Amino acid sequence: MHSDAANPGAGTPASLTSPALARRLADLCGEERNVLVDFLLHLDVFDRRRAWAEAGYGSLWTYCLEVLHLREGAAWRRIEAMKLLRRFPSAEPALREGRLCLTTFNLLGPVLGDENVSELVTRAAFLSKADTERLVVAIRPRVAPKDGIRRVSSGVGSTAIPMEVKREVWKRDGGRCAWTSPDGKRCGSTWRLQFGHIEPAAVGGPPTGANVRIECWSHNDHEADRFFGPDHMAKYRRRADFRQRK
Repeated sequence: MHSDAANPGAGTPASLTSPALARRLADLCGEERNVLVDFLLHLDVFDRRRAWAEAGYGSLWTYCLEVLHLREGAAWRRIEAMKLLRRFPSAEPALREGRLCLTTFNLLGPVLGDENVSELVTRAAFLSKADTERLVVAIRPRVAPKDGIRRVSSGVGSTAIPMEVKREVWKRDGGRCAWTSPDGKRCGSTWRLQFGHIEPAAVGGPPTGANVRIECWSHNDHEADRFFGPDHMAKYRRRADFRQRK
């Protein structure tokens, strides 16, 4: 008879000696960190492709909550860390080796730059959350914004579409994003809604009820990328980002 069959406890944590258990814990910790970093790298590509929009979701955040079933805190930490790793890929070894965790990496985010990422990753190695917060404050003390808080409009609007068409479309679509994926999944988001042309106005799409629908900001962007190409649209987004920073 096979030894494992003769001893049902063989290979279980309870069957290991204390030194073997300690080694296994260390191995599992390393595996967990590697899997997490691999997750961030896959999430980055998924987000760059806007695959969440193709699947019928209004944002990567919504996809993480509704499809991956991450809790809000876990989704936020992963999305923010993914964006930082996208900007600073040299931090990957520190995450894999456990010198930084997602929390401390995200705390460093506001003060990281190409010129200091190596130094700060080294200084923050194995620091607690509280110690990392103190490091960040020492580098850039918090100050109140001079211009106050800017309000972001979430209203629906387009001067090219007649008001009667807007009312018709709003009622028809129920005040929710009407974008639908190829497999029939409707987005349904109520976040940052816009009136979008199915056939773009730039190529002669008419402002009629049949050619207009409610779209969330993400799917409006997705449709622009799909029709005109992401490279073409990127220059307009860069200009918008520049104006917002001024």
